[in-house]
Order: sequence, then structure tokens, then C-alpha cells
Amino acid sequence: MSRTYDLLIRIRKKIGLTLALLALSLYIIMLFTYLVFLTTMLLLGLLIVVPLMILAFIRKDRKFILRRFKASCWMLGVLILILFPSFWLIPQQIYVRANRQTTLITPDVSVVDDFADEFFSHYLFSGWNSKNFTEKAKSVSRFISLKIDWKMDYETYGMSGHVATPAEVLARREDDCQGEAVTMASLLLNSKFNNTFPYVWVVETPWHWYVLIRDPAKGPLSPGWEKYVEVYQKNGELFPLNRDGTGNCDSCKGMPEYRWEPIQLIFNAEETLFPVNFFEAIWIGWSSTGFFQHEIFENFAEDYLLFIIIAAFILAIPMTGWLTYMTKREGERKERKKYRSLKILIPKVFLIGLLIILIFIEWYFTQELLWDYTLIIAISQLSTISCLASEHKFWKLLRIEK
Repeated sequence: MSRTYDLLIRIRKKIGLTLALLALSLYIIMLFTYLVFLTTMLLLGLLIVVPLMILAFIRKDRKFILRRFKASCWMLGVLILILFPSFWLIPQQIYVRANRQTTLITPDVSVVDDFADEFFSHYLFSGWNSKNFTEKAKSVSRFISLKIDWKMDYETYGMSGHVATPAEVLARREDDCQGEAVTMASLLLNSKFNNTFPYVWVVETPWHWYVLIRDPAKGPLSPGWEKYVEVYQKNGELFPLNRDGTGNCDSCKGMPEYRWEPIQLIFNAEETLFPVNFFEAIWIGWSSTGFFQHEIFENFAEDYLLFIIIAAFILAIPMTGWLTYMTKREGERKERKKYRSLKILIPKVFLIGLLIILIFIEWYFTQELLWDYTLIIAISQLSTISCLASEHKFWKLLRIEK
């Protein structure tokens, strides 16, 4: 009986370590696949697990380090599953990202060709020859907004930041700004437009994609133009389509200017351009948190207090279990069972839940003052709580543990 139990324990440990290594591998793959678009959310997971690992290394206890390593990797794996529950699409997403110029800019595939015919029969095409370049471009942009319903990737594909090809978008006739942007670029470049739009680029920012075009009468831009892209947009050398999320409809209510974040990446069928270096792109993503400040909080404005209380305690339950596993346990198995008892776990969940509520409230009331840094500060405070709650001394001080 004893041998069987020991064997089961060994198998459980190996399975746990194997799952941890798989989760870490998947996390690294997704981190580099998405680069700067979702890196904000992916990298924030490290702010929680890295300090806990540093504390483990300080103790110089090999078993303790291994325990925390496994638990940290599991947490990163859970983060991936939360962001990308349709994980079976990950290989396809890696391929699309790695081959963006051939997969996302597809002007002459059959579905885009048919979409061009659909535009030519639409009322927005009427009077085409009498329109100037800007009016023609706005007509195409408006057509996209009418024919493609805006819908969150998480709802459509079960993946945050899903990168859809024009064919996928046109099959569903729904997607977010990314799908609209690549479909618009492909439509503008379609051969049936007779080279009306020879200069077209897709722009990627932390939370929005849009299209840049240039009037062919102005000729090509000089090499290195991507470093001055914001200036060129302001002086009219480049014209943005759907930057404000309105489909260039003057009567539409678009995104507020706080969502017009700096550009991280520009590409078309021939080239990929980087207006900033990699580390600047990461910082842009980390500090462009207007999406969190207003989009998320505003959705729960009416029942905000109830929302944060429910969200805090839901988050506190797995967090308490995770931290309990990572805490160095002393004594025999009976003592460990006592350590896990509900009499101890319930007060821990309650206290951690209260601390998370305070973080949410602070985040809400400081967003207008600190703006770009409130998300990082909130995650850093959550990391501090994790570090404290992973120590026996903290709970002994509060007299929750003996």
C-alpha cells in the first residue's frame, strides 16, 4: 500500500512538472507570436510570478523553488487559456502572424474580388468618377463599416486579439477593427479598382488597427517615412481610414481620442515597417491603457460596486488556492491537512478579496490622475499581495495561522 501511494505521488509530481513546462512553452510562444499587440496583458502575468520566484531563490531551497516554478507556470498557462480559450487555433494564428503580408493582404482572392463587385453595385459607388481621391476612399471605408458588423474576437473566435484573414472576415461578415482593416486594405488594392489606391498600409496600435492611404498624385514617400508617420497624418501626406472607428461617417460616434494610441507596426503586401524599436513598442502597449480605464469600467458603471465585490471574491478563491500551494509547508501530512482546513482558507479568501476590492476602487478613482500607469500599478499591488500572502509569517502576524 505504501509503495503504491509513493508511486502515485511520483506520477503526480511528474505530471505536474510536465504540465508546467508545456504551459511555459505555450506562454513563450504566444508572447513572441503576438509581440506588441497583446503583450501588455501577457507580460503583466510576469509581474506576479517573477517576484514570487525571486523570493524562492533567496531561500536557496531546491524543492521550494521547484514548487513555485510549477505553480508559476500553471498560472501563466491559465492566463493563456483565459485569453485564448480556443487554443486549438493557436498554430493557425502563429502562421498568420508570421506571414502577415501574404495572409492578411489578399486583394485578388476570389472572395475579395466578389466583394469588390458588391461594392460597385452599391449606392456608395454612385458618382464614382466625379469623386476626388479622399471621397472615393471614404466611400470604401463606409462600405466596410456597413457590410462588416463590429464584434469582439473573444465572442466570435474565442480568442483575444484573434487575427482574421479577409476571407474569414467576409465569410462571417463580422469582426473587430483588425478584420475590418485588413479587409479594407485588400479591397482598396483589388485590381478592379484599376490602381486607384496604389499606396495602402495597415496600421497596428495597442488596441486598434486602421488603414493609411496616400494619394498617388503625391507620389511615393521617401525611405524612413514610418518614423514620421504621425506628422504625415497631421499634414495630410497620409490619410487615415477608420482611425476613429467610425468608418469615416461624419454622423457616426467614433472612438475618443484617448484610443488613438501611438503606432507600433505598419505593413502591406511588400513590407513591414517599425516606427519605434521593440522596447518602445512594449512601453506603448503598457502605458496605453485607456481601453481599460473607460471601456471596461464604463460597462459596469451602474452596478460598479456590486461588480467589483463579485469580481474580487471570484478572483480571490483561485488566488488563495494558488498561493497556498506555493507556500512552504512544514510538518507531517496531518499538519498539512489542518493547514488546508476551511477554517483557515475562508478567512484568507475573505482578506485577499477585500484587498483586491481596494485595488479596484483605487484604480477607478486614480485613473484620471495617473492615467497611463494605473493598470501597471494595480497589477504591481496584486503582486505585492501575492508575495505577502505566500509567507507563513504574514498569516501568523494576522493570527490566521499559528
